[in-house]
Amino acid sequence: MNDFLFGGRPETAIQAGHVVEDIDQAIASFSANLQVGPWYRFRTSQPRPGAFYRGREVNHDLSIALAFHGTLMLELIQQHDDQPSVFRDGVARRGHGFHHWGIGTRQFDARVAEERAQGREALYTARTARGARIAYFEGATPLHAMKELIEITDTSEAFYAGIARQARDWDGRTLLWPGPQAA
Repeated sequence: MNDFLFGGRPETAIQAGHVVEDIDQAIASFSANLQVGPWYRFRTSQPRPGAFYRGREVNHDLSIALAFHGTLMLELIQQHDDQPSVFRDGVARRGHGFHHWGIGTRQFDARVAEERAQGREALYTARTARGARIAYFEGATPLHAMKELIEITDTSEAFYAGIARQARDWDGRTLLWPGPQAA
């Protein structure tokens, strides 16, 4: 298996997602305590047809920040609206903090079929602005977190590689990187 351009390996955890109360505070804390940065931050409040939570079409208002710590992408998520979501589910069960493992895959349909064959249905599905599909599944022991399947396309791989490159060159002076257009 070839590594992704951003250093991760296909079919493995490439991301650790955290749901946070205040994304700016979380960015500052992760940067200070883990020396992680710069962060690529964006807001997804525009309508995204095709996003479904438990079978119902949704349009969540989220702030998201991404940064790399070595080959692991860290994702911070703050939900601004009060709609039901996988993010609110996690907070209700465990409070704010670690939420999901993101598994990078070029075999998205096959991986979703594997999850379904094991009796798990996708709780949340959507497409990123770059067209890559994502699907969240309830975590099973010993993960104690949700599992997000992240489709890796040429476009998403290049996007993540750009963020990883910024992290490798980061001098710690600025927390945010303006980066490419919003995801």
